[in-house]
Amino acid sequence: MNSSKNLALALLAHGKSQAEVAAIAGVNQATISRLINGKSSDLSYREGKRLEEALQDKQPAC
Repeated sequence: MNSSKNLALALLAHGKSQAEVAAIAGVNQATISRLINGKSSDLSYREGKRLEEALQDKQPAC
């Protein structure tokens, strides 16, 4: 699985705001900001899984 930081960055690249990414993960925006800026190491498995699932929904079907 990708790191939570990479997943959050990918969702941001797809046009989501930090607040939207935070809502998807079930955390607050400040947590996403710290994650992206390297001031927090990672999210919980469950939070990261939510980001992963949201990103999969954004991928075009093959």
